[in-house]
Amino acid sequence: MTTGKAGAVPLSDEPKATSNPPLSERALFRLYKLGQLIIQAAEVRLEDLDLTGRRYFVLAGASQSGPVSQQDLARMLGVDPTTIVAIVDELEAVGFLRRERSAADRRRYDLHLTPSGTKALAAADEVIDAVESEFFQDLSAAEFQRFQTAAAKVVARYWP
Repeated sequence: MTTGKAGAVPLSDEPKATSNPPLSERALFRLYKLGQLIIQAAEVRLEDLDLTGRRYFVLAGASQSGPVSQQDLARMLGVDPTTIVAIVDELEAVGFLRRERSAADRRRYDLHLTPSGTKALAAADEVIDAVESEFFQDLSAAEFQRFQTAAAKVVARYWP
């Protein structure tokens, strides 16, 4: 349908040419692929430690600032609370975490790393350091620092 009125339907029925970049040049796609690839690389190595990427994040998050509740950890990681419960169950089953009722709020469970959880986290941190080093080896130290700074700046806007 064509019309000559300004602001109405375009004069041509042909689709309007766009200047959209190819998918491979979109930040969204690049970040998605980057996350997917680095998680896959990490998970292959974490298997030997009875960990997955999600288990690592929960274990590392639980170690950050003393006892943390499952609910606070879910908020910090941006994960559904029921998912956190399932992951904590897995980490308890392998002896890396234990739940204890909070002294401050009896409705709440605080998470504590066990000695074997602390040892597993230290080993996992070494694995993650190696994966990151290998994954970002094409960046100079300054480029990697700029990447980290930029990523932190963007994430800070959305982080709880």
